Amino acid sequence: MGRQISKESCAEAVIKGIKKAQRNYEQWSGGDWVWTAAEYMLTVYVAKEIYAIDGTKYVTIEHNVLQAINDAGAIAPGPKPKNARVRGRFDILLWWASEYPRAVVEIKNQPYGSDVCTKDFNRIDEVLRIRKEESSLEFGMFGFYTSAIGNCEKSATDKVVNKIRNIKQLAIDTIGRNCKIKLFHSKIYTDKHESAWAAGCLLIERR
Repeated sequence: MGRQISKESCAEAVIKGIKKAQRNYEQWSGGDWVWTAAEYMLTVYVAKEIYAIDGTKYVTIEHNVLQAINDAGAIAPGPKPKNARVRGRFDILLWWASEYPRAVVEIKNQPYGSDVCTKDFNRIDEVLRIRKEESSLEFGMFGFYTSAIGNCEKSATDKVVNKIRNIKQLAIDTIGRNCKIKLFHSKIYTDKHESAWAAGCLLIERR
């Protein structure tokens, strides 16, 4: 039996996948950045990088939320939390080698507005708290790609740094009472046109 992969290595794989998606799309398109592409491209690249980590696991894409909760042993009687959005799908589901779900992953491409992020934060929070003592679900991740164009008032790098900080703070404000949140991010990449981009990931664990 292979070794168990760490949470930190999963977060780094999210970063790596988003970076590869950006670089490949830029090459394919002749210079476009990945924010112009479908979000699903990021999802596939991230799933591939998580699966490539040395260790035992399975990975599925667009997995039904209610089915995942059931497979994790977290189904409780009565209505399900509204914020869990159980009729939807997780972008990525990471499984233990024992074939029980271990982590949920949501991906966002160039998220605009707080609602776009808070819906995923709340979903991860609610899912991790459903029968948490019995559930095999251990943590969640929120991966994101963000970019900006500089101007006379603020550089593109500063704008991207602020976006990353704001996403982390929004997560703390939204679910920090119930969850521990750790930020991972790539370096800030710039080009000759005063534009910048970065990949980020919030590792979210129940308290």
